Order: sequence, then C-alpha cells, then structure tokens
Amino acid sequence: MPIVINGNGTISGITTGGLPDGIVDTDMLANNAVTSAKSSGLGGLTVADQYALNSSNGGDANPVTGWYRPSNNSRASLNGNVSESSGIFTFSSTGYWRVDVILYNVHNVDERYNQFFLEQSTDSGSNWNHCCTNSSSVGSRISSTGHLSGCMGAVILDVTDVSTFRLKLRTNAESNSTSSYLSYDADSNYTSILFMKLGDT
Repeated sequence: MPIVINGNGTISGITTGGLPDGIVDTDMLANNAVTSAKSSGLGGLTVADQYALNSSNGGDANPVTGWYRPSNNSRASLNGNVSESSGIFTFSSTGYWRVDVILYNVHNVDERYNQFFLEQSTDSGSNWNHCCTNSSSVGSRISSTGHLSGCMGAVILDVTDVSTFRLKLRTNAESNSTSSYLSYDADSNYTSILFMKLGDT
C-alpha cells in the first residue's frame, strides 16, 4: 500500500514498525502522552503493601501470627498482592522485593535479648533460611512492668517463583514467656511489615 498524505493532514499506508529507527524521539511525544497503563515495564514502584500485628505473640513465636492489612487513618496499599495466612506470606508476582520489619517489644521481665528472624523458603515451607535478623534488649528493669524496646531490619529479596516462595517472621525471647511480647494495636503500626516491589526479576 502506498503512503498517502490525506487532505486533512493525516497519513495513511504506514504499517506497524514501518518508520525508520530513530525517527521518533522523546521530544516528539506530547506532554502526558504516555499513560501509566502504557508505561508497564519502564520501572518504578508498582506494588507497596503492608501488614500490622493485631494480636499477642508472647515469648517465642514461630511463626508470628495475627497480621492484618491496615486501612484506617489514611493507610493504604498500592496494588497489594502479598497474601498472608497463619503467619506465612506469599507473593503473587515475581520480582525484586524490599521487605522492612519494624518490631516493638513489651518486657515485663528482665531480658537481655528478644530476637526476630525473617525467614524465607523456596520449597513451599519445607526448609527455611534466615534472610534478616535483629535484636532488642532491656537488661535490668527499673520498674516492674511495661518496658519497651524496638528494632528493625530490611532486606531485598529476589522472588523468582511465587508458587514455592514463602516468608515468615519468627521471634526468640530470652524469657520465652508471655511476660515478653510483641506490641500490637489495631490503630498503630507498632509491629509491622512493609513490602515494596522494586522491579522485575
């Protein structure tokens, strides 16, 4: 089909891919011409999801359970596709994921350490490996109750197979008793996990 310049200024007869390489550059694109729906694959943050703790986990917990996805007080998720069941997190898309863990511990006993271990499995939970860990401590308490300590950690994970990849949080307290527990609240992210997809794998 011949290329035709029509009387109304349009051009017909050009097939897809018919223009020579380099003939269209970014200066030729109109402002706001590329919508978010057309920009997939160009990079940028595509998923941000968060979970907060809403029930007590005392002493040693494996895994930590009682997570919920907060939505009050302007909190939200962007294309949230991280699922949780009985303390086990799964992903619905592969890619490079940053995972941030924030923990607040309540100590009603003297305690040198209260550790957390973020653990991953690539075989559907048959085997687990540490990918991030940290610890908090109060040592000897001044008063009898209500001492707080906090810690946090972050890791970037390469999720290559969503059918077998699993993630969980495990805690290890020196006292291993209900007198030491993760702080939780329905309206505040005292103990929380944040997931951000950085890009495709």
